[in-house]
Amino acid sequence: MAEQRQIDWWWGKVFITAGIVGFLIQIFWFLRYGTWSGLSLIDAAKFGSDWPWLYDPQSWQGLHLILNWVSLPLVLIGWGLLLREAGKPLGPL
Repeated sequence: MAEQRQIDWWWGKVFITAGIVGFLIQIFWFLRYGTWSGLSLIDAAKFGSDWPWLYDPQSWQGLHLILNWVSLPLVLIGWGLLLREAGKPLGPL
């Protein structure tokens, strides 16, 4: 059980780092080109996928808009924080 907590804590750090790097890439592109091109959950799902709904939704358009609005780096950081908290050792009861 302690080993699983350590793995969760380690993966938490990986997700937090990936989220920060993704956010820094967005800032770099903004500073270089002057337009903000955020990375969304839809952008991440498009990577390596040819599911037509990701490119041109014919139904569930509201869900597509929400997923396209949600920032991937923030989700990665949030997921990493949750994993890191789950991986902390339990204190005395």
